[in-house]
Amino acid sequence: MVSKLRLSVKSERLQVLSSLLQRGFIVEFSPGLNLQDLLLGVGFPARYLEERVQTIFLNGSVIDNPESETPADGAVIALSAALPGLAGAIFRKGSPGNIILANLRTPTRKRQGVEERQLRLAHARIKLFNLVADEMGPELLRAGVSLIRSEIEEAFAARRSILESAVTGAELDGKIIEADALFAGNLTSSEYVLLSVNE
Repeated sequence: MVSKLRLSVKSERLQVLSSLLQRGFIVEFSPGLNLQDLLLGVGFPARYLEERVQTIFLNGSVIDNPESETPADGAVIALSAALPGLAGAIFRKGSPGNIILANLRTPTRKRQGVEERQLRLAHARIKLFNLVADEMGPELLRAGVSLIRSEIEEAFAARRSILESAVTGAELDGKIIEADALFAGNLTSSEYVLLSVNE
């Protein structure tokens, strides 16, 4: 079961909520879909993926060509803009094939097997960092993202003072809730929360 949480947020404070996406949001996808198409389906424009997303990790392994990778059920995908220094040189997609830097990379894992492809729907966790969270976070939050309930409760409790300055109202499954209920840590019994925001 999924509960629906809708927050009214001050426009100038919307990016405060984007930090929630560093933990990751959950998406469903058809097994066999390549990573590029998965991200396009989530709402990332192709041009944005090409020009702004400089680092893509799939299960901890850096990915140069998302079109050639097929995430398995349970995959963890992390997206970042350019990283500074040596880390940026090592992990930036399409970086020069310097043998020393290439050897520092973690090799990508094998693609999913036949059994995994036979799953009806697969799930992945997508994490957004730095400028990607700042730029894409608000748009994704407006559309709605699925979060693990226990994680969103922990995040709300830990950042109550910051979030209270941004949130002006809340509805859970169509019913208005007060701030105390929002930040109390027992928001709902559902495993997942579909979080969306409006300004």
